[in-house]
Amino acid sequence: MNKKNLAIVTVFMLSVITSVNSHADESPLNVSFGVSLQPSTWDGDNTTSGTSFDASATQLQLNLRIRKGGFYTGLSFQGASFDFDGTAPEQVTKSGIRVPSSNTTVERGEFDLVFGYYFWRHVSFFADFKRITNKWDNTGYSARYNGLGLGVTGWYPVSQNWVFFGSLGFVGLNIETGGDTIGDGDGGTLVLGFLYNATKHSQLTIGLKSQQQTYNFDNGTEQKHGIGSLVFGYSYTL
Repeated sequence: MNKKNLAIVTVFMLSVITSVNSHADESPLNVSFGVSLQPSTWDGDNTTSGTSFDASATQLQLNLRIRKGGFYTGLSFQGASFDFDGTAPEQVTKSGIRVPSSNTTVERGEFDLVFGYYFWRHVSFFADFKRITNKWDNTGYSARYNGLGLGVTGWYPVSQNWVFFGSLGFVGLNIETGGDTIGDGDGGTLVLGFLYNATKHSQLTIGLKSQQQTYNFDNGTEQKHGIGSLVFGYSYTL
């Protein structure tokens, strides 16, 4: 967590708390649980060595969201095992050694904790605490990518039951392995889709998600990662 990101998120959260206090009301507390399947393609480049990689898998995402008035918070976890047939993302050790990787399975997990506020009826801003974990099955090597980010999300009704939605977020990342920091990076996520209100409590979603990350390691190595996904989801609101 670098000082710049911490300062940005602190200012954002203070503004949210101030806004919530000044607009306190008797709005009901809404709690929703969701699950989605995301057929995904993970590709990218080991930029320093000039090699590329790609693999496909279906990710499972679970999420919980709580909203009261304009304020909301939520957490989600998504993950899958990606089988790389040929070149895979390289491993960078604590000592700075770049280790080529191929013909392996990488278990990828991503956790998000989000706090946001609807400053307008259809538009909100949010802070995102993110952790990505990658583990290479053939060596047991693992790396974590942790960071704080900011984003914007919005929705617009296109009919009585259909809603168009989208979100855009950016995050700065620290890279760790074995408890040591070995680099940093940044990433962005764009989600676009439609929500269908099937019943009073049930919603269906379909959409597209694009994630991009650039990793800069302390030994001078660079990697670029991209994950594109279709999203098929269901949520239930209490």
